[in-house]
Amino acid sequence: NRSKISLQDVSYLFKYASIKMIVAVTNTGSVNYIVKTDKYNRLGAMKLFYDALEQLKKARNLKERQDATDKFLNNCYQYGMLFEMH
Repeated sequence: NRSKISLQDVSYLFKYASIKMIVAVTNTGSVNYIVKTDKYNRLGAMKLFYDALEQLKKARNLKERQDATDKFLNNCYQYGMLFEMH
């Protein structure tokens, strides 16, 4: 996955309030993470998440599945979630 963090990974942030950050380390050593900030808006983030899931369900190929995940990761900042790739 181009985005390195999956929607399944993100779902743990919603399922468990005590989880504040998810980190993924790729085979090449790059580190990617998503974290809840002080401005975290659970309801807004969950709506964006479910919109991305709907797009994922309609995806017909790998690129469309990646686009669905990227939709969430590229917009989650609006709801107090920070996604970064290093």
